[in-house]
Amino acid sequence: MKAAILLSGGVDSASAAYILKKRGYDLIAIHLKIRPCSESEKLNPRSCSSAEHEKDARKVAESLEIPFYVYHLEKEFERTVVKNFISAYNEGRTPNPCVLCNGYVRFPYVWNKLKKQGIGHIATGHYARIESIDGEYCLIRGKDKMRDQSYFLFRLPKHLLPHLLFPLGDLTKERVREIAKKQNLSVHEKKASQDFCFLPDDYREYLKTLIPEKEGLIYDTEGKVIGKHQGIQNFTVGQRKGLGSFGEPAYVVKIEPEDNSITIGKKKDAYSSEARVGKLHLFEKPKKNFSYLVKIRYSHKGEEAEIELKDDKTAILSFRNPVLSVTPGQSAVFYDEEKVLGGGEIIE
Repeated sequence: MKAAILLSGGVDSASAAYILKKRGYDLIAIHLKIRPCSESEKLNPRSCSSAEHEKDARKVAESLEIPFYVYHLEKEFERTVVKNFISAYNEGRTPNPCVLCNGYVRFPYVWNKLKKQGIGHIATGHYARIESIDGEYCLIRGKDKMRDQSYFLFRLPKHLLPHLLFPLGDLTKERVREIAKKQNLSVHEKKASQDFCFLPDDYREYLKTLIPEKEGLIYDTEGKVIGKHQGIQNFTVGQRKGLGSFGEPAYVVKIEPEDNSITIGKKKDAYSSEARVGKLHLFEKPKKNFSYLVKIRYSHKGEEAEIELKDDKTAILSFRNPVLSVTPGQSAVFYDEEKVLGGGEIIE
């Protein structure tokens, strides 16, 4: 059976490739280039993480004796992910680039190329699973709850699910590193990549080069001016760090792009019992008057909530217990036990 493994240059995809080859798949390896090296990085290729990842991926493919190809997605990634990343921070939202990349760039782009070549499966090193339940292919949480990455995959087109292979879905990270070490894969000790794979530096430093600083006011929850800031792009709802001292821990509870202001409150002010979600993508419609586990960020353990569909693209979430820091721009992902129902982008 023919399959393409997306080799990122990290230990997860490398181990996934080995597992699939051992299972008898006829593999090719594909490395996705999503950003070019800058002019300064070209002078010193070792400083370009993009070039380093490609080099590591190629080395893994060579050691496993599978053909290696590079797909260039720089333009698609810039148009779909990077522009959204910039506009979101400019509008007081906190974007989720991995969700957009998986749902609209990486998997659809690769599939459109592979199906023309008669290759029927895309494989990655994600910690998630695909299972057939009652004749329907479903996205399922990875067994290692500390590593489960189904949150980042909820926007995958449903028609792609039968064509996806996630061989790490039943494994722990420790086991994956053991496999890579035992097979002498060169990346077995490589550290995990940073949060935003397309940024060479801290994202706030990156945004400074693209969004001009604009002084604005900082309010408390009673509407009193308590300070000034240099741009809403430097803040996210729920943020605690960098807010100064107000006698007790302070949280960003609201960002207002219209008047370029932020509101800071106490921890109790950062809790919400409801959230409005838009841009829904559902594998399966949630039932009325039924509670589901909802994660409002990747690191969130989840909270039970009823999901009221307002229309095909909008829903209201009513949480059983108030949740901390409902952050506009982040993804809310819905789970029916282990199965992913879908999700959407938090509006407020």
